Amino acid sequence: MLTQIEAEIDVNGSVILLEPVHLEKKSRAIVTIIDDADEQQEWLRLSAANLARAYGEDEPDYSSTTLNEINPDYERR
Repeated sequence: MLTQIEAEIDVNGSVILLEPVHLEKKSRAIVTIIDDADEQQEWLRLSAANLARAYGEDEPDYSSTTLNEINPDYERR
């Protein structure tokens, strides 16, 4: 499972997480350094890449009738 967490890295390379993280075991991480001047463009690029991965070529097409079907497992309140 991939989890994205915002962090800051100081000039000495120390990583400061900006939100709490609860892990059950030691985990690996990938760090992407974003230059503040390009931050908005980088977030847009990363968002587009994640959307492309989520809705890739192997994702089935859904017709509008399928999208309007009632989910029988949905609990209305």
